[in-house]
Amino acid sequence: MSILCLLLCIRVLFCAQAKLPVLLSRENLGRKFSFESQDSKSPSKYSFESQESKSPTKTNSEPDNIEQYKDPTPTNAKEFFDLGNAQADLGDLTSAHRNFEKSISLDPKQPETHFNLGVVNFRLQAFNAACQSFTRALALDPNDADAYWYLGDAESELGDDRGAKESHAEAFYYFGLNSLMIKDFENAFEMFEKAIELVPSHQKAHYQLGLVSMRFGDLKGAQISLNKAAALDMLDSSAHFGLGEAHSKSGNDHQAYESYKKSVELDPDDFKVHCNLGVVKHRLLDLEGARESYVDAIALNPKAVFPQINLAIVNIALGLEKEDTTFFAEAFVNVGVMRLRNEDFEKAYQDFKMATEVAPKYAIAHYYCGVALKEIGDLEGAKKSIAIAVRLEPIYMGAIFEIEKDTE
Repeated sequence: MSILCLLLCIRVLFCAQAKLPVLLSRENLGRKFSFESQDSKSPSKYSFESQESKSPTKTNSEPDNIEQYKDPTPTNAKEFFDLGNAQADLGDLTSAHRNFEKSISLDPKQPETHFNLGVVNFRLQAFNAACQSFTRALALDPNDADAYWYLGDAESELGDDRGAKESHAEAFYYFGLNSLMIKDFENAFEMFEKAIELVPSHQKAHYQLGLVSMRFGDLKGAQISLNKAAALDMLDSSAHFGLGEAHSKSGNDHQAYESYKKSVELDPDDFKVHCNLGVVKHRLLDLEGARESYVDAIALNPKAVFPQINLAIVNIALGLEKEDTTFFAEAFVNVGVMRLRNEDFEKAYQDFKMATEVAPKYAIAHYYCGVALKEIGDLEGAKKSIAIAVRLEPIYMGAIFEIEKDTE
């Protein structure tokens, strides 16, 4: 079997990993009090009352009653915020309202204060004011699922059914992203479905639903959702990329080609799109096209190993390069060295071992096999590997002495 065939079997034309869905880095922290008395049906898995306030300035030493705040008098935004929380807990909503407003006047950029003011306004049945507070909270923290949910509740109280649906759909969408953050994919799937149920044209929910479906192995469902996402926003390169991957995993290379092509047209600086487009062209035996895509990928990320391997395979097939096993061995060694630096010794050894199988006379691959085996704790195996390296290149003699010291 030629080295070209061997590498095709080993790597199966490396396909870049799918773009991960964008997971928003929002802490899932609750507030000091909630809508419990309003019987709100928020799907949030995070209870407001079981967790600390979301305020970044809040400490763990929460006062038990208002008396602790009377002396000294609040002088800054945090103290007015904490006092408002304590008053709201005791049912003094008018005072809480006044202190949240005072806190905002001193520091208007804290979304949790606007949120809590919205809660008080809601409890006081000032629904227009509640909508304004939740909207301001969302302007400061656009990814806040809870604020979207309760904005929808307030809009519903005002008879704005369309606005309520849209706000609740956004809430479900962000609850879904929160579930992805903790790898609760089943709940994420359900949340994205609920968002689409309320607003069928929710493009981002269709996109995320497609990615979760693909993670579950439902490639047909993934294609349907991602195709819908791409149709709703033809300029979303990520939707076209995801659809291309779903087609590729299903063996539909012609459809995958069209999706990747559209994605690269929209985002020509995306390394992964060029890689995957090259892979699909390669499978469709468009070697010149594959070569062009691999060259583009390498231009965007010169340190990437696998497009260089694929480019070499294509060049050999086109007669542009002689079959040189050392090139491929170098690629595996480069990957192994990166793994060594990350102290992933087992996988590093596998890469170095692959390099020795591809190019048995490549001395440095045997040397690194020895280095990896030493780190794993197999000193005898390390000595054997470095002995082979020394026979091929005597410059590695010193490495044997180092290992012998360790075995004494």
